Amino acid sequence: MDYSKCNYKGRYVYSAKEYLNAIKAGFFNLAYDPKNRGKMLEEIERIMDYNSSVDIYALAHLLYDEGTESGYDRAYNCLDLIASWDYIPAKYLLGQMYFVGARVDKDLDRFFELTLEASKANYVPAKNALAYAYFNGYGCKVDHAKARKLLQECIDTANYGVAYYNAGVGYMQGSFGYPKDEKKAISYFQEASYQYYKSASYNLGIIYLNGQGCPKNVQKGLQELAAAASLGHLNAQKKLGDAYYFGKITPKNLERAYTYYLMAAENGDAYSMYSVGYMIVKKEYLWVDRYEGIKWLQKASYKGYEAATKLLNDL
Repeated sequence: MDYSKCNYKGRYVYSAKEYLNAIKAGFFNLAYDPKNRGKMLEEIERIMDYNSSVDIYALAHLLYDEGTESGYDRAYNCLDLIASWDYIPAKYLLGQMYFVGARVDKDLDRFFELTLEASKANYVPAKNALAYAYFNGYGCKVDHAKARKLLQECIDTANYGVAYYNAGVGYMQGSFGYPKDEKKAISYFQEASYQYYKSASYNLGIIYLNGQGCPKNVQKGLQELAAAASLGHLNAQKKLGDAYYFGKITPKNLERAYTYYLMAAENGDAYSMYSVGYMIVKKEYLWVDRYEGIKWLQKASYKGYEAATKLLNDL
């Protein structure tokens, strides 16, 4: 496959079949509702060809996104197999596993080696990751000029949303050799957000709420945070939960607060687990059984959240 001719612009998919067909068609920047991941995993295992590197990669990526030990274990085994078949996207994703230490010990040298190999094959996500490595000296010497050049290639040749985001961070902060230019940063974040990159949507939300480099706009800020939250961004979920619970930046809305706290709780956040449990047992949210609230408080307590432990003892 000529990876320079693939499509790296963000695309939203709704099912495992659509996800798999998109990858087969050369789309490598896909977004979906995290709540559908379990269903998508079940579906893809029913319809996939277990002798196809593309199909195995699609399964592995969903397992990697799951973020669990069992998911990482299965993802690694899949990726290791098809990387041995010289499937370039698998080498890139293996590099990411070495970068974060998922299933394997964290190894920045191995991360850089695999990322460089995938980058030489013109796989754009690898070029973006290589730029990140050069910005920070991960497995290599810091080289900001080389990093900026790689990001610009990703933008100019592939319109890659993640590269827009990374360059936008440089412009917003005036770092990594970029001149400080908040307006340009915002335009870059907007492009990345249009491509369903959740971190860009979150950044835009905070920018609009604070009026940083643009007029303050609470409505647009909440909309961007909601977009990030729907894609699984934990801080966006918590921020919206607090916004609607405390009513400081938008009118108080306990139903919406509960919805976003629940999203963050299901995302593993102890504070949000406590918030969900608190709202239920204090009868601020009446549509769920009290025992469900106690379960969430127990989960928060197990994670070491002291306020949850105290509330459980007081019940």
